[in-house]
Amino acid sequence: MKSQRYGREVLVPQVFEQAMVDDVLFPIDVVYTWVDGADPAWLERKAEVTGENFNTSLHAEATDPARFRSRDELMYSLRSLDDFAPWVRHIYLVTDQQVPEWLDTDNDRISIVDHREIFPNDGRLPVYNSNAIISRLHHIDGLSEHFLYMNDDVMLTRPVLPAQFFTGSGIALVSRSNNRRPFIEPSVKHEPHLNLTANIRGLMQDATSRNVSRAIKHTPHPMLRSVLFELEEVFADAYEATTRSRFRHHSDIVADQLHHYYAQTVGRAVPGSLGYTYLNVLDDSFVPVFNGFAKKRNRDAMCVNDAPVPGATPIDDDFVQNFLDDFFPARSQFEK
Repeated sequence: MKSQRYGREVLVPQVFEQAMVDDVLFPIDVVYTWVDGADPAWLERKAEVTGENFNTSLHAEATDPARFRSRDELMYSLRSLDDFAPWVRHIYLVTDQQVPEWLDTDNDRISIVDHREIFPNDGRLPVYNSNAIISRLHHIDGLSEHFLYMNDDVMLTRPVLPAQFFTGSGIALVSRSNNRRPFIEPSVKHEPHLNLTANIRGLMQDATSRNVSRAIKHTPHPMLRSVLFELEEVFADAYEATTRSRFRHHSDIVADQLHHYYAQTVGRAVPGSLGYTYLNVLDDSFVPVFNGFAKKRNRDAMCVNDAPVPGATPIDDDFVQNFLDDFFPARSQFEK
């Protein structure tokens, strides 16, 4: 039969034009959360919350400026989508009254979603807690059932297909880590990510009689909107408490991780095999990892993270900038 390929009419076997069982035929969106921690207006709103009566019984990471710093990672992540995942239907950027100055807001494939659009108007805002924000993403108007949640520091690094994130039947392919989380009681003394797992463990055991030990990789997270609504209903008290925590709290849960575990127990997710590399710009022992990956590029995704490490020396900003510029040299359609 005749078909169009790159503007030319060619002959192809008819079977090549037929959908197969494994093909992903449903739309897939991408959701980002983003903040510019150097924005004066944002800093002023944050300062009003962290005044004299501010609750200091939080882990130091909860208010660490590194949690809110922007190195324009989002720009490079969008370049990675443009380069390696052109099949993405729509992109939603969730922010707090902010827009990246380089973003082309006239592009009809990307929408800015303000926190006020996904949080109820009942005093929860402003919020500076990523756990709370992530736990409201399924309230984005128009969001597809199947979507990828991506931190702005997560980037694709070679061409990927929808079938690497979802099966043809719509099951999510989640990226579990080989790292194990310690079995601890939640406490302000522990790092926030350890407390998240501890709190989620309690919910999982109560609701499913299953426990969890594996961490989750910093990859794009395949998520099902219907499962997120179910989680909000099943674990209503935990959601209510988390979304009222303005900063990360040791009693928080977070929806991307809870989805990862819960969806597997109810048959809506199975382990995937996405290749991934983790890079930490606040630890110069990662310099050889940066250099090696720049040459090999043998994984599907990477996370260029700002994770404070006691006693470590941060990597030079110019080094990180050059790494990203070399990896993604071409502007995306989402830039002015």
